[in-house]
Amino acid sequence: NTFDGNTVCAVFVTGDSGPEIGRTHADANDFLNHGAFQIMNAGAAVIDADYNYWGDTCVDPSWFFGAVDYVPWTDESHTETLFECAGGVAGDVVSAPSVSHNFPNPFNPSTSIAFTVPETGERVRITIYDLAGRRVRTLLDSVKDGGRHIAVWDGKSDDGHEVGPGVYFCRAEIGEELFERKMVMLK
Repeated sequence: NTFDGNTVCAVFVTGDSGPEIGRTHADANDFLNHGAFQIMNAGAAVIDADYNYWGDTCVDPSWFFGAVDYVPWTDESHTETLFECAGGVAGDVVSAPSVSHNFPNPFNPSTSIAFTVPETGERVRITIYDLAGRRVRTLLDSVKDGGRHIAVWDGKSDDGHEVGPGVYFCRAEIGEELFERKMVMLK
């Protein structure tokens, strides 16, 4: 299969049986020229996404969330020559904090923010700000277990009112690491 030239291309799994998305070099998929791409697994079973072709650059670990087993490969001419990218994940191993771009984006009325915590006991704070830099909502401020998690923003402020359409920013602090992501709410 070839997935080419999409603004957003994503696989979002919520069930208990994860699909195989390129389990061997022979059945690999091609993911090319996307504005954004993610494989997000909110289910319990591992998604096998080894050996997909990601264009002429290696993938970013933030493209994967949940139990996704991936060993990406690339080469400049897309031949049979396998070049394994660094940073693949075997099963559910988490070695560094990360925050994915929210999905869907743009969104209405809610969106999910996936993040990983490398060690149990790390403080995680996820805050939403408007374009003027005003705090709109604190989604999370607590100590989390190591592993992968999802925070969902329902498009409401801390006082429970629906916010208007526009550009918002997610600021996520995981331990000492800081991540910022741009989000667009449509009406």
